[in-house]
Amino acid sequence: MRVVREALAARAAAPPVRVEAGKFAVALERAMAKLDTLPSGTDVDALEEELASIEEALLRSLRKALTGEAAEELASRVEALLVGTDDLPSAARERLRKALSRRELRALLDLPALSVLGG
Repeated sequence: MRVVREALAARAAAPPVRVEAGKFAVALERAMAKLDTLPSGTDVDALEEELASIEEALLRSLRKALTGEAAEELASRVEALLVGTDDLPSAARERLRKALSRRELRALLDLPALSVLGG
């Protein structure tokens, strides 16, 4: 957990130009505060659930902090990755879109996945 928190703290100190700095800082500070409240000794499955919840809230806030140009780049990246998936059932394609969006947002902002499993 310490490594993830330190990575977020380092990123908060140097916000990317693709975001509104104030919103970016607030989002990362909230995530770090939530990380600090996680009890030690929690089993891995429960911890992963907590981390997934924290990451979901963080990414939702960071998406709102993107500049217009960065939001367009994110959407373009995701659409490019979805090429050739039209034959998937709509629910599966939507789950894939959301997963790709999370992954590409983290990549765009150089953020780690919040996981103890290294994902």
